[in-house]
Amino acid sequence: VPAIWEEVETGVYLQRAAQARSWASQLRNRLTWQKHRRFVCKLARRFTRCSVVSEPEREILSAIVPACPPIDVIPNALPLSRYAGFPTQVDPATLVFAGALSFQPNWEGVSWLLEKVLPLIQAEVAEARLTILGDHGGHPLPDRRNVIAVGEVADVRPTVASAAISV
Repeated sequence: VPAIWEEVETGVYLQRAAQARSWASQLRNRLTWQKHRRFVCKLARRFTRCSVVSEPEREILSAIVPACPPIDVIPNALPLSRYAGFPTQVDPATLVFAGALSFQPNWEGVSWLLEKVLPLIQAEVAEARLTILGDHGGHPLPDRRNVIAVGEVADVRPTVASAAISV
């Protein structure tokens, strides 16, 4: 039976190994990368095709799995044409983040946004608001002024279409 391995994730582990600061973190992340690489090499042979979300992911997967089945790049986003027809007024003070915080890179990105970026934006535009859509993955979100954690919604498009900026 043909099988497809959807959204093979390798880059995040390789990136963590490369960016670790302390020797203990470097060691832990390099060991994790090696274990993950071996797992991916062994498992990929069982599939007819694989998909990844970007060209860099395809390059990493091709490099670590010499006999990898064909790899398709399927971006993890909706084309702008899918937002056509939403009669919304864009709110110039609203930013939106749509993504599952159970995915560690998303959690890290939102944490960085809340700690480092949003305060700078709000210093310039006091009424700036951030709406966070998606599963929070059990992560507690800080109680911040003008941050709305909506959670999962049936369709992200109306909220994204009405925001001035999608992060």
